[in-house]
Amino acid sequence: MNFKHIIIFGLFLFTACQGKFQKQFFDPALFKQKIYLQDDNRVKTIHLTNETLKIKNNLSSKTIYSYYQGKINAVEGNYSGKLLNGPYEIHDLEGTLLEKGFFKQGLKVGLWQKWDNQGKLISSTHWKGGLASGHYQSWSSITSLTEKGKYKKGEKNGKVLFLDTEGEIAFWEKYREGELVNSNKKKAEKKAARTLKKEEKQAEKAQKREERKALKGQEKPKSERKSFWKKKEGSAKAPKDKVPFYQKWFTKKETNPDTSSPKRARHEKK
Repeated sequence: MNFKHIIIFGLFLFTACQGKFQKQFFDPALFKQKIYLQDDNRVKTIHLTNETLKIKNNLSSKTIYSYYQGKINAVEGNYSGKLLNGPYEIHDLEGTLLEKGFFKQGLKVGLWQKWDNQGKLISSTHWKGGLASGHYQSWSSITSLTEKGKYKKGEKNGKVLFLDTEGEIAFWEKYREGELVNSNKKKAEKKAARTLKKEEKQAEKAQKREERKALKGQEKPKSERKSFWKKKEGSAKAPKDKVPFYQKWFTKKETNPDTSSPKRARHEKK
């Protein structure tokens, strides 16, 4: 192969690569536009594409997101304007991230997450082709319970757990294609009510014990108390000399001959 053939082959490769490069990066159908929208003290960052989405029967139950006349539209089964395509983020005016996800031709895909104003994660859901699919987790500020479960084609499917603040299972629900088929919520609520009642009784008993202790602390010492059986001053009898009991048995009593007995006195007079 001479030098001329090498030049021709190089030009051919360059032309082929250039056409592919232009199609991939400069095709207007693939051009993406980045827009910032401010709404209700929030800033939304979206990306748009000029691609068109063919409306098919399988899109009738899916929500399609598009940008039209300065706002985002979410319509089920149809759209108007430009499709959202690429990263999607929402921040507050202080720059705190509130929501993050990804669009592909107007449909939600991948992992979508939401946070509150304090940066606490409140929901995490996986999406596939515009439908929730796979594991999800959400937290409710009203019940303070964390919900964990699984989606299948946009519907809850299988066992859904509700966890308390300590990570213990409060109750569970079972779904089949979005329909609730079983739950132990009522039993769990009754059990929780019994536990709460028991704790209230224990707290009441503890409070009564503390009150009794406080009353005891206010009482006078025994040395200062007035006894009902305490004798008056000067009324106490003189203590007797204690004699052992055996001396009383074996010691003869001394008697006075003059006053010992009347019979003896009469005999002596005679």
